[in-house]
Amino acid sequence: MSKQLTLVRCNSSTSLDSIQGELYVNGVFFCHTVERLSKAIPKGSFSCGVSWSPRFGKKLPYVCVAGRKGIRFHSGNTSHDSQGCILVGRLVKPHLIVESRLTLSALMSILNNVNFDLIVK
Repeated sequence: MSKQLTLVRCNSSTSLDSIQGELYVNGVFFCHTVERLSKAIPKGSFSCGVSWSPRFGKKLPYVCVAGRKGIRFHSGNTSHDSQGCILVGRLVKPHLIVESRLTLSALMSILNNVNFDLIVK
């Protein structure tokens, strides 16, 4: 069964260079996200998959963004843990997520190493 992820961005903070959002898998809420506002991927539809990340030393979901390389979903807590990637976790206060590694592990299980689409709103 193909997977469709939808990222709905909610709140941004220019002072924190951060944007938070909600990630849905096949229309069902899955987790919260945080990205670096100044390097966030644009709104649109993107092809994605799972591949080995030399930077992180493990398989991670990637997002194909024109003109950019290495865009991934990965763990972290604030936008400063990202250089343009999407961090996943549980929101505890604006622009701060926790349980990121646990959430990423659950996302990897759902994706099961298959290609998927990402819609960013």
